[in-house]
Amino acid sequence: MNAAPGEQAVLRLVVNNTGARQDSYDLAVSDTDFAPGQLPSGWQVSFYRDGGNGDCASLGAGLNNTGLIPAGDNRLICAQITAPAEAQGGDTLSVYFRALSPTSGASDIKLDAVVVVAGPALALTPDQVGQVEPGSSVVYTHQLTNTGNVPLNNVLLAGTPDAAADNGWSIVLYEDSNGNGVWDPADAVINDSVALQTAGNDGVLEVGESLAIFSRIFAPASVAYGITNVKTLTVTADGAGQSVSDSATDTTTTNNTDVAITKEQALDSDCNGVPDGPGSCSGDDCFVFTRFEVTPGEQCVIYRLTATNTGAEPMYQVTINDRTQPFTRMLAAATSCVAPAGPCSVTAPPDAGTGDVSAEVGLLGAGEAAVLIFGLRVE
Repeated sequence: MNAAPGEQAVLRLVVNNTGARQDSYDLAVSDTDFAPGQLPSGWQVSFYRDGGNGDCASLGAGLNNTGLIPAGDNRLICAQITAPAEAQGGDTLSVYFRALSPTSGASDIKLDAVVVVAGPALALTPDQVGQVEPGSSVVYTHQLTNTGNVPLNNVLLAGTPDAAADNGWSIVLYEDSNGNGVWDPADAVINDSVALQTAGNDGVLEVGESLAIFSRIFAPASVAYGITNVKTLTVTADGAGQSVSDSATDTTTTNNTDVAITKEQALDSDCNGVPDGPGSCSGDDCFVFTRFEVTPGEQCVIYRLTATNTGAEPMYQVTINDRTQPFTRMLAAATSCVAPAGPCSVTAPPDAGTGDVSAEVGLLGAGEAAVLIFGLRVE
């Protein structure tokens, strides 16, 4: 039986009563023969009745005993096995199932195995939005992350369309060669059909490895104000004999000012308005561009939007806007806004409400930034 990391596989078990009278049997599981309940860290096994079709395609009530089985009859049991989210492709769990009668002492043990399938995956985040003056350029930051459970190689990144097909708008991509998270002259240009160097210059994007990617968008000098351009960044990679891909967009509008906005996210595992994940982190250090899992009904997500005036002139009456997403509700405890002059006014739905979130920043001088933070309960 195969299972993907963090996913479930269901094994069908048939408990036969070969005795002369009706009997019931306690169900137990172990990774040895036999230590009831002993499993490797992160692995979980639960027993269920069949959901009604006789094939465990759907699950009924949970149980730990078969219930009475007439002599010579049997009972179908569905064993649901959950693999750890951090499991690697090829990991194998040897699992022993035991049925033991608490009255007659009759028992039997069956050996099965679950193999974790290799699951290559990667993510390129986030989509970016900004402004640029005609004849100038703007730089966007993206995060490329191996979100699967096998190393990835031959990682290729391209930005389209090119200048010839896009009215003179051009794009140059860079890899964060020195790992400082900031675009600078030391960063290598990413060329078409040339694999990324990745950390250690080994060309391999390891499981969980994240790499900053910069896209520099050039606007033609002749373009008018108010024109919007969209560039698409597409990444592909190979792993475990499969090819995977993802994409992100950069949306740029010509204006006589230049404001760049970034959006990060953090986990709030107990919905108290304080970031505490993903992983081991605290407070502001928890905000990331990459995706992570959230348990609906139990955990929350906190967003941080940073608006930076990257132009040479001050901007007036600056507003940062966002809204609640489908299947989310407002977490009022996480809401805050800070501008260069101090706290700024935020208009948002009440706690557990839905709708627009807006921060009135006011004046934003050249090089200054304002930050809006708000949280959402995930349903």
